[in-house]
Amino acid sequence: MTMEKSLKSTLATGLSARLILLTIFFIMLSEVLIYVPSIARFRLVYLEERLSVARIATLAMSAAPSNMVSASLEA
Repeated sequence: MTMEKSLKSTLATGLSARLILLTIFFIMLSEVLIYVPSIARFRLVYLEERLSVARIATLAMSAAPSNMVSASLEA
């Protein structure tokens, strides 16, 4: 029984266990450091595209007579 406990404690705190934990930690850290800027860039591009579409719509409205859209374009 004591041999079993000492073997389990050695495996849990041994060099290989620490190495695996450090490897997992650094892999997760690198994924976060890659994933977060990617999401931020995606959001920025999405907002810039929406802004350009809104600008085009505003230009079309200002060029229309009396700032009104025809009934055929509303549908």
